[in-house]
Amino acid sequence: MSTGMMSLHLQEISAQVEPEAVAVLIRDGASWYQPSTMLAVPGNIRLLTISPYSLQLNTIENVWNYL
Repeated sequence: MSTGMMSLHLQEISAQVEPEAVAVLIRDGASWYQPSTMLAVPGNIRLLTISPYSLQLNTIENVWNYL
């Protein structure tokens, strides 16, 4: 994954959002979509970052616990 690929992914999501609607995406702390990167976030998408200390909110963490 890279910032460029994440930007393309966000563009694809943006194209599926109804006019006048906004998509809210929950993200973890991965480096390719941090505010300091050159991530292109379309105007109809909002990024919500979960706290790094709230592992229960990141669903993949539940998988790791199960394994």
